[in-house]
Amino acid sequence: MKVLLVLFIAVIVILLLCLVIGYGTMRFVIYPKRTSYEEAEQIEKSKGYWGDYDSYEKEAFNVTSFDGYVLHGELIKGVADRYVIITHGYTYNMLGSIKYVHMFHKLGYNVYIYDLRHFGKNDESFCSMGWYESRDIIAVAGALRQRFGNNISIGLHGESLGCASSLMALGMSQEFEFLIADCGFVDLHKLLADQAKKMLHMPSFIVFFTDFWMKRLHHYRFAEVRPIDALENNNVPILFIHGAADDFILPEHTKQAYEACRSYKRISLVEGAGHAQSYEKDPAEYETNVTLFLEDIHKREN
Repeated sequence: MKVLLVLFIAVIVILLLCLVIGYGTMRFVIYPKRTSYEEAEQIEKSKGYWGDYDSYEKEAFNVTSFDGYVLHGELIKGVADRYVIITHGYTYNMLGSIKYVHMFHKLGYNVYIYDLRHFGKNDESFCSMGWYESRDIIAVAGALRQRFGNNISIGLHGESLGCASSLMALGMSQEFEFLIADCGFVDLHKLLADQAKKMLHMPSFIVFFTDFWMKRLHHYRFAEVRPIDALENNNVPILFIHGAADDFILPEHTKQAYEACRSYKRISLVEGAGHAQSYEKDPAEYETNVTLFLEDIHKREN
């Protein structure tokens, strides 16, 4: 009996410890550091990405999302009736999208950049890792159509979390011209399990306890965040891009997405590029790949 009692107590202690660690892991993921505009501007200028951004015709254009949350954004005017929504990555803000603004601006696109919820100038909330962010993209597209007409063409560009969110948005709406999918994950549960071992030095099963708290407090589980599921019936053309040396979100995520995608697609694995560094590795090649892809899908439309 004493042995059984000791074992029972040990199991309870381990369970409670896992729940505590799971809760801490959840908070670590959904309440990350917020990068300030000042810090982001300094980073982007130091990399030479700012360019002619200050000279572009633009306006503040905030969007109220499906749940009343206000997304702060900016619309950079183009000369065509084509629009593109650029969604930045985890912990950053819309200034991280400026490097992509230039190539779309040269192509005549109207470009919308904005802060993901919880980041930038937005009110502090929590980062839902694509669950709400994908719905925000749908809200942004709706706001653009409401203002500029239902017949406008809207494309998507997403980097990292922005990519995963954009992929999930395709599962809600197919009314997009294209998606440039740069280094996104396809299965959040798998990504977090891998990172639990690598970054936090914890067993991968801790994610199940993290999901316990997510379901209890936020009414969904990380295991439900699976951008790859949106590709099953997708018809939107996608250009997949991923750094071949990415050790944060492994290139296998994009390879799986490419294989699952049934629409017109291309893939570019950039040698020597780490996470979200494909453009940095070779800006000219990146722009060429995007331009050729867009030219190709426009020809296919005609």
